[in-house]
Amino acid sequence: MSVSRPHSQASPADAPRTVIGLVRWIYLGGRTGVLEVDQDGGTRKLYFRRGELYLPGAHPLAVLLKPRLRSTESSSAFGEDSEMVGLLGRIARTVAIWDGPRVGFREGEEHLPRGLLGPFPTSLVVMEQAVADVSSEDLRERLGGDSIRLRAVRSDPDILRVAALSSEELELLQHLATPAPLAGLVSREDGEATLVRLARLEAVGLLERLPSERPSAQDVSSNITRRFAERVARSLEERPVDLEPQPHREMLAEVLARLGEMSHYELLGLSLEARAEEIHDAFERVARLVHPVHAEPLGLVGREGALELLFERATEAYLTLTDPRRRSDYDRQHGLTAPAPPVEERGSEKRELARRYYRRASEMAEAEDYGSVVDLLKEAVRNDPQPEYYALMGLVQSKNPNWLRHAADSLEKARKGGIRRDLEIDCSLAEVYEQLGRLDEAAGLFHAVLEYMPGEPRAERGLERLGGSEDPQGRSWWRKLIGG
Repeated sequence: MSVSRPHSQASPADAPRTVIGLVRWIYLGGRTGVLEVDQDGGTRKLYFRRGELYLPGAHPLAVLLKPRLRSTESSSAFGEDSEMVGLLGRIARTVAIWDGPRVGFREGEEHLPRGLLGPFPTSLVVMEQAVADVSSEDLRERLGGDSIRLRAVRSDPDILRVAALSSEELELLQHLATPAPLAGLVSREDGEATLVRLARLEAVGLLERLPSERPSAQDVSSNITRRFAERVARSLEERPVDLEPQPHREMLAEVLARLGEMSHYELLGLSLEARAEEIHDAFERVARLVHPVHAEPLGLVGREGALELLFERATEAYLTLTDPRRRSDYDRQHGLTAPAPPVEERGSEKRELARRYYRRASEMAEAEDYGSVVDLLKEAVRNDPQPEYYALMGLVQSKNPNWLRHAADSLEKARKGGIRRDLEIDCSLAEVYEQLGRLDEAAGLFHAVLEYMPGEPRAERGLERLGGSEDPQGRSWWRKLIGG
C-alpha cells in the first residue's frame, strides 16, 4: 500500500468532507494523523498510523479488542475473526452517524497522543460502512450497474496483505483475476451475498471497473480450475476411482481424441435439457476420472498436460452450464436448442428440485456433513427461497465460526419469511449476534424468547453472558422482532 508523507496542515485540500469519506481516504492513502468531528459538547476523534486505526488504551472497545490484537503483517487473518469483525462493525456504525459543523483531518504523527493501542484493521471499518443499511439496488448502482465489468486490482500487492478479508472475499478476488460482468456475478445462488462482498472489496480499492464487454465462455480463470482440482483431489483421497488402469487409459485417450469436436454437453455426458443437479453430478463424475493426480498410477508421467487440459475443459463446461447467462449464450452460439417447457411447468420443476435438495441436505445434516449441506441449500433457495430452507442453512452455518455472518443473514431471511417464535431459530440467531459483537440485538432477541417461553435456559444463559437481564432496546423493539 502506498504511504503518504505526513503534512502539517489540517484538512488537506484533497480530503473528503464527510466522516465516511475521510476514513476511506485515510486508509487508502496510508495516512497518519487524527480525524476530528466537532459536535455539541466537544470534539470526537479517531487516530490513525499509516492508515490503520488506533484507539486510546482506556477506550472500552480497545479493552475488548486488545486480546485479539495482531500486527498488521497478519491483518488478513482479521477477516475470519468474527468477534473482531463484530466489534469493529460497531465502530463503523457509530462513526457513520457522526456529524457536526466541522469535519477534518490533522495529518502528522505530532497530533497523536501517547498510549494508543493498535493497529486495528481500518479496512474492516471502511467495508462495514460501505454496505451498512444500503439496499441491493443502491449497491448495484454504486458498483456501476449490471453491465459493468469488475476485475481484481493486482498493481498493489501489499493491500492484500493488510486488508482484513474473509475467505469468501479472497476467493471472489481470485475469481475476478479474469474480468466478469456484475450481472453474471450476482445471478448465482448467493447473488445477494456476492453483491455485498463486491461492494466491500470496491470500498477498499481492491476492484477496478472496466467497460462493458461480454467475456468469452471459454475464458476460465486458472485460479478457479486450481481450486476445483484441489477439491476433487481431496475427494479422490477419500474415495478413489473404481476403474482398472487399462480401461481408464483407453477412456482418457478416446476423450482426448474427440475433445476438439465435443460440446460441453457431450464432454459431461448430458442432454440439452440437463438440470443443475445433473450438471453438478456429471462434473463430479468426469472431473474425478480426468484429474491430473491419475498420471502416475496410469503410467502417464510426463503427459500430465493432457490430463490438465481435460480437467480445465471439464471445469469450463461446468461453469458455463451452471451459469444461466453463459449457458444461454453458449447454446445460441453453437446452435443448440432444447424444447422449453411451459412457464408453469418450469416453476413446478424448480420447486420440486428445491424440495429434493432440502431433503438431501436434511439427511446430510444428521451426518454432520455441513459443507455439503450448505451447498445443497444454496441450490434449494436459488430455485425456491422458502423460509425453512434458509432456517436449516442458518442453523448449519452457525456451527462454523467462519460462517457467522452468513448464518445471521440466513436466519434473518427465515424469520422475515414467516418463521416466528421458533425457539431453536431465535436462540441460535441471538447467539450468532452475540458472537458477532451485535450485543444489543442479541440481548433483545433473548428477551423476545423469554417473553413467549418464560424460563427458557438458553435465553437466560445468554443474558447472563451479556452481563444482565435489562432489555437494551425497549420492549417495542423485540415485540417487532417476534411479530407480537
